[in-house]
Formats: sequence, C-alpha cells, structure tokens
Amino acid sequence: IQDYGTKLYIRRSAAISKFNGIMKERIDNVVEIRTNAAEKFSIYMLNVAMKKRFKESLPAGMMYSRLWSASTALNAVITVLSLGIAVILWDNGIITLGTVYLIHTYSGLIFDRLQDFRNYLSLLQTSKARLIRVKEMLDIESSITDGTLEPEGRDITITVKNLSFGYSEDNG
Repeated sequence: IQDYGTKLYIRRSAAISKFNGIMKERIDNVVEIRTNAAEKFSIYMLNVAMKKRFKESLPAGMMYSRLWSASTALNAVITVLSLGIAVILWDNGIITLGTVYLIHTYSGLIFDRLQDFRNYLSLLQTSKARLIRVKEMLDIESSITDGTLEPEGRDITITVKNLSFGYSEDNG
C-alpha cells in the first residue's frame, strides 16, 4: 500500500506544484495580463492546470477514501461483535452492565488506534513523495556553465552619465 500510495502522492504533489506556480504567476503578472488583453488565455491555462491537478489528485484521494472506508467498516464490525458478545454474556449473568460498558469503550480505543494508523500511513506516503520530489530536484544537473573569461584587472570602474532622480508632483 505504501509504495503504491507514494506513487500516487508524487503525481499529486507534482500537479499541485505546477498549479500553484501557474496561479502565482497569474497573480504576480495581473497588470501585464490585463495590459496585453490576455485574460481569456490566462484563465484558460489556469483551468487546464486546475483540471490536471484534480485528475492527478483524485487517485490519491480515492486511496485514502478506501482506507477510511475499510477502517470505518472494521469499526462497525468490532462494535457489533463486542456489543453482541457483551450483551449475551450480560444476559446470562456472567458479566455486569459496567463490564459491557468497558468492553464497548475498549473496542472504541482499538478503533482510535486504527484511525491513527490510517492517518500516519497517509502522512508517511505524502512525506515520502515530497522527499522523492526534492531529491529529484536536487539531482537535476544545471545547464548553466561557469565562464572562462577573467577580468583584465582587479580594479573595475563603472561610470554613469546623465543620471537624475526626483519626484514629480503627481507621484506625491
């Protein structure tokens, strides 16, 4: 389950990252988008990225949903069995009503640990997927190479001519 889930979470994480990057780019460049009348294209590309994010996120969500359903069904079975056995024992006078309550409470504690396990498994898969994505990014070789040109001297002088600065009245 862990390896299968990790693959799903890697794809989900990549789609979320791409969507968040596109969203940030659109927000940062809203003035340029409006200036160039590119609102429709920008919204179209955002919609495409959102659909891809949903498509890649759905399998991971479905897997978590299956784990949740299985643990909930197991809780129902445990509750019915424990209460059924407890009621039979209580009806025969073998245990007291307080013991029936304790059996029900302890079965609930078992279910709580199963929920914790399900949540930890999901967290583990998400963390492993993120770790793999970070490792992949760190393994990318840069296409930028260092130049071999050396400066001719140690003292470099930069001259700026006709530079002015000031505030105009309409800028406050």
